Amino acid sequence: MSNPKEALAKHPDEYLQQVDKATSLAELKEVVNGVEDFVSYHEWQTVEHDRQTNKQRFWLSVAGIAIVAVVAIGLVHKNDERKYQSLANQNQAQVTRLRYSGKIQTALNDQKWSEAQEAMKKAGYSSSKQAQTFLKHKQYQQALNNDPNQLSEVVNTAYANKDREQVAKWELPSSATSKQKDQLSLEKAIVNYDTNTLNNQLSFTTNADVLLRMGQAFLAHNDTQDAQTVQTKLAGVNSPKAKYLKALLSLNSAKNEVSDAQKKLDDANKIDGGKDKDKDKKVDSAKSDLKNAQSDQSAAQKQVDQAKQKVGD
Repeated sequence: MSNPKEALAKHPDEYLQQVDKATSLAELKEVVNGVEDFVSYHEWQTVEHDRQTNKQRFWLSVAGIAIVAVVAIGLVHKNDERKYQSLANQNQAQVTRLRYSGKIQTALNDQKWSEAQEAMKKAGYSSSKQAQTFLKHKQYQQALNNDPNQLSEVVNTAYANKDREQVAKWELPSSATSKQKDQLSLEKAIVNYDTNTLNNQLSFTTNADVLLRMGQAFLAHNDTQDAQTVQTKLAGVNSPKAKYLKALLSLNSAKNEVSDAQKKLDDANKIDGGKDKDKDKKVDSAKSDLKNAQSDQSAAQKQVDQAKQKVGD
């Protein structure tokens, strides 16, 4: 690549021709500034095109960057060489990501998680970015293996995806802190409804999301007393989430009232009219009570829906 003219002849690309025609530092800067967009565009394209096309684009990008570097040295003062070297390094990193992006996407689509991780490492992905990539594909354990610091986000995402039962199977890598391990133990206790652990840890828990999950776990098992205790503590931590849990408590109560009213109606219908002349009155009364209970449940459900929107649950 010591002869830029020869390289240009081998790669007659419109973008590279613009580089060759630059006659001043200002003009070159305008062209060089487009390198990032150029590479990013081709990186996006790899998702939709086959590997052979990606390989051609990759070498074209490498050639372009190399030519830009050679021409730049001829146009700028020695003091600017560091600036352009830095630019070349930055764009080289993008080209590296371009080179492996196709392999990463293919491995993810084929659910070959080990291959995907290896390709992400070669592409220069940080542990955090690898975890985020796996999380988008609902690979919670893989995400935790790469970055246990994202435990809270991983748990929240699993619940949002209705994958809460998977929490019980998770393990943390040896690099995880004792605090993170304790948090995962509590999350498992919530899923498994380990009441001893939940009650013992309630006074030490300050995370609003965790408290809400604890309250919901109690409520799911009709333990309204402990759920109310959690709600009281949550009120001092996160008001919107506390209101949401309170709305859930009200809805649970309304559902119980509907259930009781339905039972009374069923019992009234079973009365022998020949022995009890007030059967019709009792049935009508039970129907009215059921209708009122159902109306209360509907109102309670609306309160839950409104509160849920405010917490983004």
